[in-house]
Amino acid sequence: MKKFTLIELLVVVAIIGILASLLMPSLAKSRNSARTTVCKSNLKQQGTVVFMYLDDNDSYMPYNSRVSHEWTEPLWPYIYSSKWHNRDPSFPGTIFNCPSPDPNNGNIRYGNNRSARG
Repeated sequence: MKKFTLIELLVVVAIIGILASLLMPSLAKSRNSARTTVCKSNLKQQGTVVFMYLDDNDSYMPYNSRVSHEWTEPLWPYIYSSKWHNRDPSFPGTIFNCPSPDPNNGNIRYGNNRSARG
């Protein structure tokens, strides 16, 4: 029975390391592709929810409530099926959160451009 020498073992480890380094960029690309897909899905769901709201409210757009000043509040009955669901739009699982926020400007939500609102 032949045993592996230290050199043979190091060569195998080096080959595995090279293969892993070749695989890392493709994994990053697939992760970015998955985030893009989630983002597109979230935007589609937002559009569907807004159209459902428009259909039920004589084509009036959602408004900012006086309580929370959140334009998504009138849409909550169309999004959340349970009254016990966390209705905070900044909650990480909602359709209003971007799956990959930009760490430079802190915007993690769609349509959260406060500078445009004044």
